[in-house]
Amino acid sequence: VIVAVIDSGLHVSHQDLKNQLWVNEDEIPNNGKDDDNDGYVDNIHGIAPLTGDGNLNDDTTSHGTHVAGLAIATKNNNKGVCGIAPDCSFMPIQIGHNNSKGFSTSSIIDGILYAINNGADVINLSIQKDYDDEHKYISELMLNESLKEESRDEELFFKELFEIANDSNITIVISAGNEEVLVGLDAMKRDSTIITVSAVNEFNNRASFTNFGKQSTISAPGVDIYSCKPGGNYAFANGTSMSSPIIAGVVGLIKSINPELSNIEIIKILRKSGKNLDPTIGPLVQVDKALVLSMNNDIKKPNSLNRDSIRKEIKRLENKILNLKNLLN
Repeated sequence: VIVAVIDSGLHVSHQDLKNQLWVNEDEIPNNGKDDDNDGYVDNIHGIAPLTGDGNLNDDTTSHGTHVAGLAIATKNNNKGVCGIAPDCSFMPIQIGHNNSKGFSTSSIIDGILYAINNGADVINLSIQKDYDDEHKYISELMLNESLKEESRDEELFFKELFEIANDSNITIVISAGNEEVLVGLDAMKRDSTIITVSAVNEFNNRASFTNFGKQSTISAPGVDIYSCKPGGNYAFANGTSMSSPIIAGVVGLIKSINPELSNIEIIKILRKSGKNLDPTIGPLVQVDKALVLSMNNDIKKPNSLNRDSIRKEIKRLENKILNLKNLLN
């Protein structure tokens, strides 16, 4: 199972990450050419040469390195931490530029498409939009009645993009955000096939910073979380950025046990096995219970004709009809 981490930058030479790479780090070129003919200069299979060891500074690679460690850091090496899914492979995808921790929407889209086209099974996106304080007072009713329409095009675009992933049974896990606003304000996070992760603190209460609401699929620890940092170091960090890769690791474990599960079924497993703590966020993940449910072959029976399967079949037939029409023309 391959877990892709899309972030501004990642320090892939960290001792808890380098052995998890889905290709050998020594294969990474640095000659200004597209060596593997994938449309990306100076990389092999999503690993850019500037992932913490080149021109990108430690500050730029800090976030992605911490995120990646939570999902897939090496186990039993007597160092640092162990990721939730240490036997999964790690596909690092850098989308930051010029020592900037920010990135464009088009870079996010490129990263998602790269992961989809190169065999990722799980994609983690620890990203968020920034909002003003006035957005904290927007209710679900206000969101449903007006704001969704204001970003309808963006919503429909990401639904189309996530449908591509869903049709390939690729699971997208995304952080809810740290702005104390409704998750659904971000048009990117409204699709029913993605997993949106809120944060809880060490007392299993909703974290003070987390985004929340009906679009919150599941929650995970997000306060004082220990993981990898550039230079072979380790540190604590807060945020739904930390909660998201924990869930990405859990999904990696679920897919290791039962790779045939659809995204809707995985979401059902997470929510059914989770612990309800706060009605404003998704239930707290219970990994052991989720894995037990994943081993239950009956989990697919009630959903053998679910809407996603029907929608996928309609899409396949539509494409077949279009191809036949093109032949006639």
